[in-house]
Amino acid sequence: MVLRDPVIFLMELVWRWSFGALAFLLLFFTGFTLLGSVGGAGWTTRDPLLITIAALRLVRDLARRPLLLLLALAITILWITFGALGRTVILKRLSGKPGSIGFRNIVALHTWRAVFVWVGIAGVTAALMFCLWIAMRGDKPDYLIFYVTVFPLLVVIVIFCSVVNWYLSLAMVCAQGDEKSKAAIQRAMVLSGSQTGAVIGISVVFAALRVLAVLVAFVVIVFSLGLMVSTPRLLLAWSAVVTLAYCAWADFLYVCRLAAYATLVPTPQPADSPLLPPVQETPHATLSNGHH
Repeated sequence: MVLRDPVIFLMELVWRWSFGALAFLLLFFTGFTLLGSVGGAGWTTRDPLLITIAALRLVRDLARRPLLLLLALAITILWITFGALGRTVILKRLSGKPGSIGFRNIVALHTWRAVFVWVGIAGVTAALMFCLWIAMRGDKPDYLIFYVTVFPLLVVIVIFCSVVNWYLSLAMVCAQGDEKSKAAIQRAMVLSGSQTGAVIGISVVFAALRVLAVLVAFVVIVFSLGLMVSTPRLLLAWSAVVTLAYCAWADFLYVCRLAAYATLVPTPQPADSPLLPPVQETPHATLSNGHH
């Protein structure tokens, strides 16, 4: 389906790479404000506890800079806008019905995805601060308590946010018209419950293909590292090319997964169309004796 309509893949590349380029420029021009802010010795060590302390100091320093908070808000708004526009066009072309997807509904679902991304970031930060508080209550830091408490909390937060994000992305495929986002989410939950095998199969297959692509890109870069170690600029350029190729392949897999999910969504029937064709009345035949 995607190969027959290459515009689907091109639209995915346009909105993702346009957002990525703008976000990179915003980060690049404001990243210099972080230089020398919280550096310290924690970043150069291999101790996860010291690195975590340095990261939390960085978060604290970011909270004191309104410009960087505005930058994070601007990147979030850019992601919602570009993502909603691109996803609306792609889903309309997948369904073949220009009026089947409402832009406001997709904007609402993308906004909820952004909210849960920030919920995940806040949850990870709170978990790290809580584990540090527990580990550093005594005279000396207790590394064992830190490691035992931080990893389960991080796993739970990541799994929760990933599951919610997956349901919200599936809800975009299930959205119909200008209905509210709540109805699309409910339809996505019903679809995942009624066709569990197909939904899990699609997710596992495309996840395996994506992991395979990551491994191939990693092997290519590591193999190139030994050949281009004497030319750092060439190695950096080649690594950028491999990374962009992986991103393009990942975008292609994503739209293919959307198309696969779209085939599972039942086609809604208009309310004024009858479910069964009208039954035509057969004229009564008159027998020779006058009985019908």
